[in-house]
Amino acid sequence: MAYIFSNYHAENVSTRQVPASGIDQETVHRIRHQGRNERAKNVRQCFTILKPIATAAYSGGGIS
Repeated sequence: MAYIFSNYHAENVSTRQVPASGIDQETVHRIRHQGRNERAKNVRQCFTILKPIATAAYSGGGIS
């Protein structure tokens, strides 16, 4: 599920309807797909940054 947090109010946006503004379903699909790709890229980058830190901490090397 996707959530937006604004003013301490969580809104479920995974089922939110797209307004009828002339946008076809293919465009909506491409926009959502691009968003998923961007989020996946960000997660991979975070894990790449954290991996050496976690490895050092786990092996007793600490964080420099």
